[in-house]
Amino acid sequence: MMPKGLRTLLTGVAFLVLAIMALVAAFKPMVRGESSEQQFRVPGTFQVSTTEPGRYFLWDNTRTVIDGARFKTTDKFPETLVVTVTDAEGTHYPLDDSTSLSWSVGNHRKQSIGHVDLSGPAEMQVSIEGEGGLRVVSFSQSTLLNNLGHFFRRLAVAGVCGLLGVIGIIWGAVKLMRRAPSSQPPPLP
Repeated sequence: MMPKGLRTLLTGVAFLVLAIMALVAAFKPMVRGESSEQQFRVPGTFQVSTTEPGRYFLWDNTRTVIDGARFKTTDKFPETLVVTVTDAEGTHYPLDDSTSLSWSVGNHRKQSIGHVDLSGPAEMQVSIEGEGGLRVVSFSQSTLLNNLGHFFRRLAVAGVCGLLGVIGIIWGAVKLMRRAPSSQPPPLP
């Protein structure tokens, strides 16, 4: 039979372990720094499919890994490269200059070139032509608010689990120390 309070103490330890796991889950995407976005070498033309309406950014990946090889280039996107964004019907989407966003972690860095606002799913063609050397770009929806939401939810779960863990450990320890003495006296030496 388990001593009174030991189960509470062990439950507190389990909650602390859950808190640590939630913290690891919150910070892992930032530390890992990998991008799941499809990357393209330019100058050239590439096709992308969008799945929902929203603001989609064209990123200049200045430090990345593409096809298993490291790639690094200057941080400034060459003004000699001309970007054209069209849909499957040939409708031209102007690229709003928005170079204020950047993302950097580990050996990965990207800078926004611009964005387009799309009203629904579409097959997009992005053409980048001109002189400026080889670049690696990606085209993706802005996920900053979504990622921050996931981060803060995981942080909240870690906080609640950590608090429950500390309370459980203290409560279990108090119960163990207040245990009623056994009815038999200790043996004489």
